[in-house]
Amino acid sequence: MADYSIGPFEFLTMTGPPPGLRQEAQVETRPGVDGAALWQLGLRGRPFVCETFRDFETLSDARVAWKEYEAAVFATEPADLVWDGDAEFFPYVIMDVQPITCRAIMGGIGGLTDSPGAILAARWTLLPWLLIND
Repeated sequence: MADYSIGPFEFLTMTGPPPGLRQEAQVETRPGVDGAALWQLGLRGRPFVCETFRDFETLSDARVAWKEYEAAVFATEPADLVWDGDAEFFPYVIMDVQPITCRAIMGGIGGLTDSPGAILAARWTLLPWLLIND
């Protein structure tokens, strides 16, 4: 298992760490009444952006992976996320993915493949998701 992944997609690096869910509140005030009230609204996630990078054996493989990234946007199931080897508690909805670079390289060593010949970097917009059991 890779140290960084979003659902089935593995990466060499991912910016982070990703935020989880936080308690949100709303302040309520009324004209002519001293003080304020605070309503707890519950746990909420906020969209955040992270960048990923990985290598592929060929440029063709990188382009296929890019199409798979695009197909995962607003998939029916939220994606599990692993950051720095630790699985996050909450799944994440993939709201958007944008390319940073997808290009061939020469003389690549190391990485997720034995002999990398291409790289793909992407910018993801993710939303922490709280699954509620029926």
